Amino acid sequence: MIRFILFLVIAAALCYCGATVKLGKLELRTFQSTRTKNNIIITTMTFADAREVECRGISPTAVERVELDRLVRDLQLDGQFFSPNASLTTGYWKRPGIAPLVLIRITSTPTSTILIMQRIDGGSAGSDANRN
Repeated sequence: MIRFILFLVIAAALCYCGATVKLGKLELRTFQSTRTKNNIIITTMTFADAREVECRGISPTAVERVELDRLVRDLQLDGQFFSPNASLTTGYWKRPGIAPLVLIRITSTPTSTILIMQRIDGGSAGSDANRN
């Protein structure tokens, strides 16, 4: 799982086939690796008093449950896994602290893994649209 997260960060930094679209207060950035079929979508919504950034990584590979357990333990996340059936593992966690609030969701199937990290900045964050 750590390798998957590192890939997301590297892919975003290298801007594989990246595009940015702004629609008012909403900004979408997409990154796609043509070789590995990994996709990253970063959505930023700026409100008057807050800002939300969501990073969604989609990979066409499964991640073993033991790797997911290790990630949760190493990052000291608060939350839980739930598996509605034998072939689907889903989890939802919160990073310690609330400044900023960071939520993490993972869905892993036998053929793909989706990682969503959501960051919510409050206070004056909404007034500074140029922050990353």
